[in-house]
Amino acid sequence: MGFLTRPFQTKSSFWFPLILIAVGFLAYANSFACPFLFDDSRVITNNPALFHLWPPWMAVRSATRCVVDYSFALNYAWAGFSPAEYRLVNILIHIGTGLLLYGVMRRTLLLPRWNSQFTQSAPGLALATSLLWIIHPLQTESVTYIAQRIEAMMGFFFLLTFYCFIRAAFSRHARAWLSAAVAVCTVGMGTKEVMVAAPILLFLYDGIFIAPSWGDLVRKRGKLHALFFSTWFVFFGLLVMGIVSERSETISLFSQGINRWNYALTQLNVLAHYLKLTLIPHPLCLDYLWPLVNSPLEALWPGALILLLAGWTVWALYRRSWTGFIGAWFFIILAPTSSINPLPDAAFEHRMYLPLASLLAFLVMAVYQGLSCGLILKKTSRQQINRFAFGILGIAAMTFGILTPLRNEAYRSEESMWKDVLLKRPDNFRTYIALSTAYLAEQRYSEAAPLCRNLLTRLPDFSGIPIHEIERKFTSPGHQSIQLYYSMAHNNLGVVDLNSNQLDAATKHFREAIRVWPGADWGYRNLGHALYSENRLDEAITEWNRGLEIQPGDSLTHALLGVALSQKHQYKDAIGHFEQAIRIKPDFWFARSQWAWILATCPSHEVRNGRQAILIATPLTEIAENQSPKALDIVAAAYAEAGDFSNAVKYAKRAVDLSLINKDAESPSKNPAYTTETLLLRLNLYRTGQPYRE
Repeated sequence: MGFLTRPFQTKSSFWFPLILIAVGFLAYANSFACPFLFDDSRVITNNPALFHLWPPWMAVRSATRCVVDYSFALNYAWAGFSPAEYRLVNILIHIGTGLLLYGVMRRTLLLPRWNSQFTQSAPGLALATSLLWIIHPLQTESVTYIAQRIEAMMGFFFLLTFYCFIRAAFSRHARAWLSAAVAVCTVGMGTKEVMVAAPILLFLYDGIFIAPSWGDLVRKRGKLHALFFSTWFVFFGLLVMGIVSERSETISLFSQGINRWNYALTQLNVLAHYLKLTLIPHPLCLDYLWPLVNSPLEALWPGALILLLAGWTVWALYRRSWTGFIGAWFFIILAPTSSINPLPDAAFEHRMYLPLASLLAFLVMAVYQGLSCGLILKKTSRQQINRFAFGILGIAAMTFGILTPLRNEAYRSEESMWKDVLLKRPDNFRTYIALSTAYLAEQRYSEAAPLCRNLLTRLPDFSGIPIHEIERKFTSPGHQSIQLYYSMAHNNLGVVDLNSNQLDAATKHFREAIRVWPGADWGYRNLGHALYSENRLDEAITEWNRGLEIQPGDSLTHALLGVALSQKHQYKDAIGHFEQAIRIKPDFWFARSQWAWILATCPSHEVRNGRQAILIATPLTEIAENQSPKALDIVAAAYAEAGDFSNAVKYAKRAVDLSLINKDAESPSKNPAYTTETLLLRLNLYRTGQPYRE
């Protein structure tokens, strides 16, 4: 038996969960066409840990988010780099969390503490809350943005813990449900740091909705809640592992240099903004880059509202009122990010993923109580109230159901999203860099350059100013890093000039970027590229090595170094860099092809290794789906070096045939090594039993 003896008296409508599933898919149906964006490259497409399923810890980037990291690895094992499947998992997690919210609220309203007040209305109230929560536009950042699965998965485990705990209160299998609740809470500690709030809110929930009094709760179920609080040891263990691990990317719980007082004052404005977005979810913005306030006067009126609500929450908790739990849910879940703990960014909409549930529950309950007053006063009938309530829900659901798909459209490309951010936050300098970088990725250089020049007109001119003077005068913790944006603007302008073959101008931009921001590993990589283009190999190698000192995990720089070293006939060193690039990014086509080619065709017999070349080269055909003459040519050369000329001829012939069918498959006309004529020459060599040598 559960620790309460009174069972639930009603069952919800069979159709309500199906309605929630249907509206969830409808709201996000247009998000499947959205590509990987922004941090998706860091956690998915450029994440070397993604390729490992066993042992499990090899798939982990961030120890305190290991469960989510492993889910991305599972996604890759299933669908590779197809964003639709990743987004499908996000949507399923979100809908599952919405169903849990429905179950938690319905069962909460049927608890004995309500004296059967909601026996008939509990399913409808739970449906209204969950429906609005699932399709609320504020949730798009946690669902459509794949990298924010972190928030959605944390929400799933958070509410699943509550659901199992509530089920234990009324089940004959209470021990099983409680064991499940503890297990789920433990696993949830590996989703996101905010999960530490779950044991606190479970204790408050028990004290308000189940236990007769706070004292009775401590006496009778204190040990049970101590078990839930013990899951914190798992979190702190993961946190320590992340700090100790050299390859960990655990998110820092503190941001150095930001004044806690200023950050806390800023959060008064941010929390008021979150409340406003709950009622009026417009305008939504991916990147607020919210500025810190410097004086209490800047947060006077929002601060008064937030402090009033916080005071009400404390008083209501003391009185064991349900509104106290609503407030506690909002404030405690947001506490790790929106209190005195400084983080680099003061505001992000995904932080409202779970807190939004309490606010919507309060609104639904307030509307219901208000309509019930009319019934009590006998001014309206039950039927009229039901119609009016259904009308309000319908209007809200229709509004959100339109706004959410519209918001999904902003995720159609990096360009569309950053244009959206720039429209709403024109003083966000980071957006100029992000949008210009998106243009560069699409080789739209004529559009990237004006953005960078526009940004430089908004920033101080650091040219000629010593770096120590720049740091002394312009470094301000908690504010936009104008040195970094200045550096990145010059870097992007250098990329534009580099692709226009204006090498002197490009080099000047890259050197200025590095001077102002010495930690610019991307600046060293691009400077090396510019020097390499001028055949200044030694200088290019020097700059690339400097970049690797800052960022050893840059696979592209390793590959570029390999190419330069191979041209200097330092083949073994070159192979070492190619091997490192592949270790970092196993599907790195360029590095793999260069490595295999050296092993197959190097003039030095000490370097050539046909069998290893076959192992390195074979995945190239899979990556290119057998549509690349270059990949087939490399595989043929590897087989020839290994003495397997039958396979060498087979792959070489396929390379020739493909080059004839599709002249532009690998742009062979731009690379004399892969024209049809050169491919035919190598084919004839293999037919005579001779391998190819560079």
